[in-house]
Amino acid sequence: MSKSIEETIEGKWHETLQQIRLQLRRGMDGETSTNQRKMGLDYEVNFGVNLLRLQELAKSLPKEEELADLMWYKKVREMKLLSLMMRSVDALTMEQALTLADEVETLEVAEQLVFRLFRRAPFAAELLSTLFERKYDRHTPSATLPYLLLNHLAGDEVVTATLIEQATPQIVADFVAPDFYSSSVIYHALVKVASLRPDIDLTPLCNELLSKSEGVSKELAQQLTELAQEQQ
Repeated sequence: MSKSIEETIEGKWHETLQQIRLQLRRGMDGETSTNQRKMGLDYEVNFGVNLLRLQELAKSLPKEEELADLMWYKKVREMKLLSLMMRSVDALTMEQALTLADEVETLEVAEQLVFRLFRRAPFAAELLSTLFERKYDRHTPSATLPYLLLNHLAGDEVVTATLIEQATPQIVADFVAPDFYSSSVIYHALVKVASLRPDIDLTPLCNELLSKSEGVSKELAQQLTELAQEQQ
């Protein structure tokens, strides 16, 4: 969004944004904000407002895409989360979804993006494949998105043996990488697939994970292998 356009839209929604900021200050929790920062959720501005309170606030806001876009680009935790809560999944396009995916800045926002929008999108299957294909930088929260979405869709027919086979090189590379943003996200997604989809043979993937992983990653790979074998 260009600065001139943002300033014009900002003026249009000035009063609404002021009211939102007032509500955020009223719900501010400094301890929560501090704890989140210690957990690596580093926002430029963080009021520490909990998700339940944000959901209630979102219900009172106009469901306008223009306002949601404006709030998305604010360097404020709660504005970004409210932006996702305000959006209609029915109006979401693939192009918009990928733009949001590229611009995710924290794991919390990634989780909410998948939970609020991606898993419910009519094009979720295509989106899942595309997110794997984008090969996000492992230092970024965006890299967790395909695994977060896989976790939610694991029991759905959109997750196929072919998809897992095609994604295997990327999954293995991410799983064994010491610098991956959150390796546990991959593990939990694959555990979900192993538990809910015994029709999908994870043996080839598990064998690769075992042969290429070390330390804690190898222990997780072993646990996943045992679970997959039990489900067969």
